[in-house]
Amino acid sequence: DKLLISEARATLSPLEEQRLKAHLRTFEEETIGEHGGSTTEADAAIRSAEGMSLAAYILKEERSLLHDRINLRKILPNVNVTWRDIERHYLRNSDQYEASTHVTLARIRVRTEGNESIIEDYARRLRAGEPPAVVAMSGEVVVRVALDTFDVGVGGISDIDAADDIRTALEGLGQGDTTAPIVRGPWTLWFHVASFEHTPDRSLYDPEVQQEIRNTLYDEQRAQAERRYINSIIEEGFYDAIEDIRDRVVKVTMRRFSP
Repeated sequence: DKLLISEARATLSPLEEQRLKAHLRTFEEETIGEHGGSTTEADAAIRSAEGMSLAAYILKEERSLLHDRINLRKILPNVNVTWRDIERHYLRNSDQYEASTHVTLARIRVRTEGNESIIEDYARRLRAGEPPAVVAMSGEVVVRVALDTFDVGVGGISDIDAADDIRTALEGLGQGDTTAPIVRGPWTLWFHVASFEHTPDRSLYDPEVQQEIRNTLYDEQRAQAERRYINSIIEEGFYDAIEDIRDRVVKVTMRRFSP
């Protein structure tokens, strides 16, 4: 970023430099004016709101203007997202736009040992449709509740990336249902079907999809154009340095060996 700012500053004509200074003077006066005309009060307010001094705030405005200048003149002209670009991106990432279903499960976990009667009571209440959060808050033992979201395959709710015993327990359940208790190691667990979310196919000809892809590609192309421009500045500076060294060597040689 510093390199781009320096390059933008170096390309200013004398008239443009005068206009920039005039704008910054006006910007500073207006900022101070917004705080009662007191430089001290303006500085204190800027420090509180922006975490920087008034002088740094003015410098930030200058850097922003210079960055915009280099963007408009050297970088953005090389950014061009075409319809073909959008189409290629869509086809390469078609799985992102296919219909999908997600299920969110609330996982309830209680340590089995010593809590058998409580687990039996919980199982009865959950079968009766009592909300898991209410059940979990009602006992004296530590109950852990967590939410997990899974992609649902063509086989329905039991076609998720989970252990076989969990998938079996979920078979045939719908939203709001809770599995029978599952014992795993020292724990007893239930899984409550909290929600289903279905996302339909998203067509390439959907304006929202096109705009989403356009924005993604625009940001990518802009970053690439900026990197290319920075590299060109570095390379130009490198060759200029080489030429300068060569000129100095020639001058030294001529002085040393001149008659």
